[in-house]
Amino acid sequence: NHLSLVGQNFIASAVGTGFKVFHIHSGSCVFECKNGHQGLVNSLVPLYDESRIVTCSLDGHIRIWGSSSHTSLPPVFRNDSKGSTRNQ
Repeated sequence: NHLSLVGQNFIASAVGTGFKVFHIHSGSCVFECKNGHQGLVNSLVPLYDESRIVTCSLDGHIRIWGSSSHTSLPPVFRNDSKGSTRNQ
């Protein structure tokens, strides 16, 4: 599993073929993507504006989640949009 700090309030964790986002202070899971990739997620990082998260997987794809994404993240990340995928 891979962990990444997202801003001052969230931690994102790679879990299997997806990822979860946790609130640091409450420990609650605020978002879960169970099957975002066909292979295991081996890396994830927030983008500089912290409104999007990028995942990289053993399936050979990089996916951008959040703004311009095919799944909604919690409002702190979200700009309401659709999905984006790119081969490595």
